[in-house]
Amino acid sequence: MRVNHTSSDPMPNKKAKRTRSNRSSSSSSTEPMQATPKRIKPAKSIENTNTVGSIAENDLATMSKPDDPGVSLTSLNEKLDLIIKSTSTTETTIRDLSASLQKVTVTMDFTLEELEDVKSENKRLKKIAEKNVRQIQDLSAKILHQNETLLDLQTRGMRDNLVFYNIPESDMEFGNRDGTTHLLLGFLQEQMKLPQEMLVQISFDRVHRMGKKREKGSQPRPIVAKFNPFKGKVLVLDHAKNLRGTKFVLV
Repeated sequence: MRVNHTSSDPMPNKKAKRTRSNRSSSSSSTEPMQATPKRIKPAKSIENTNTVGSIAENDLATMSKPDDPGVSLTSLNEKLDLIIKSTSTTETTIRDLSASLQKVTVTMDFTLEELEDVKSENKRLKKIAEKNVRQIQDLSAKILHQNETLLDLQTRGMRDNLVFYNIPESDMEFGNRDGTTHLLLGFLQEQMKLPQEMLVQISFDRVHRMGKKREKGSQPRPIVAKFNPFKGKVLVLDHAKNLRGTKFVLV
């Protein structure tokens, strides 16, 4: 678009006034002459203005037109596709995380319920254990009392007893109720040197071997003798010194 501007320079107007003034003075002094119109050259400023306008139009046209509209739209579409894909991936990730979080929440709830059950069971077992401990303590006290009672009874029972070790077993003991008693009386007379008048003062409530019968050639079983009266035990103990240096033991 071409823009025509009228010069704002006052110089042409002054020249025109001087020309008209000279023309009027000339006509007054000489014969009248027909005025020949003179063509006025356009001012340089007008040309400069027209050049500036052309440059502005070209710049405006250049700015209003993209270099390559197809390439620009394709680039925008690619970027938009990337954004859409990224957003979709993010949404999928968020959904997966939400599902995982929900599973974890359910698992935690279940674990908490199990923990409460375990706590309740522990409390119940603790009460049972405390009860068992009290019962065991009571039983231990009873057993201790019974052991003390049994020991006292055994001590009282053994008060009248003597145990003879290493007296060989004899065939006369088997099938004969008084066989062990006769064997013991012979041992007292022969090994412990008790005289006959003392032997008649000794009597027993019971005489027997301890334990089950053993094979021949094995260690003989001890003989337990319960004296009645107690003075028979005293007479035997007074002659226990005669067993010194032998294989026989008296307890």
